[in-house]
Amino acid sequence: MELLITDENTGLNTLNVYGKNGIYYFELNGLIDPVTTVNIYNILGQKTKEIFNNTSINNSFMVYWDRKDDYGNVVRAGVYFVEIITENDRFVKSFAIIE
Repeated sequence: MELLITDENTGLNTLNVYGKNGIYYFELNGLIDPVTTVNIYNILGQKTKEIFNNTSINNSFMVYWDRKDDYGNVVRAGVYFVEIITENDRFVKSFAIIE
């Protein structure tokens, strides 16, 4: 699955989501600011997992999610949202887990 976010002025930011063997990869390219936080939310808007809360390298960022919530339980199939926060921007996109 590929999700795209494009800045209308620069065309730089692209968010890709890849899922294989129960592992989901989130890659955001064309960043100007470092990523500070990555969160996963369920369809009800409840935070399922905080994957990353730190600072990343500028320009490109990739993180993976093993489909587990903050308590170590594997989440069910359904619609989820990934939120990637940088120092000056916030990107949110939906994706589906299908079994």
